[in-house]
Amino acid sequence: MRRSKEASITDEQDKHARNEQSGHVHPFPDEQSMRRDIAMFDSKTEDLFGMLTTTQDLAGYLDELDSATPTLAEYLQEQLERRGLRQAEVLKRAEIEQTFGWYVFNGKRGMGRENVLKLSFAMGFDTRHANRALQAAGANALYPKKRRDAIIIYCLEHGFTLQQANDTLYAFGEECL
Repeated sequence: MRRSKEASITDEQDKHARNEQSGHVHPFPDEQSMRRDIAMFDSKTEDLFGMLTTTQDLAGYLDELDSATPTLAEYLQEQLERRGLRQAEVLKRAEIEQTFGWYVFNGKRGMGRENVLKLSFAMGFDTRHANRALQAAGANALYPKKRRDAIIIYCLEHGFTLQQANDTLYAFGEECL
């Protein structure tokens, strides 16, 4: 007897709800959940790919792409405002020295991948926002086929704090942020 995809998803949601109610949440997402997440990220890239392959004006496309991509400082400032966060508190939660953070938030310094990820946890980002910050910093996006990145993605998507994410990375034998 073959079950419909909708029934499988409903069963999975019920199982997850029961686990949350009982206080037991599996420390890692199942394969089906990860496949849905990967498909979500790929769709936006596919849309851009479609636009790029059909455009007659490459220079115009590139200009639009460049203007649509904020600097790291612009992106972080925008997110601070949208989320009603204070820079000093975010830097403290991210365990980043205030002076260095000031330079980054004001566009005077760049920031490496690890620190961008620490800021992502401190600002409550999901994977999409963390990847945008990484892109703005010129760093590699999180990639779910890499073990450490998969753990970080899971932690971001489940609203973990930086400390909780580091505990999870440590528990799985990966380097902490």
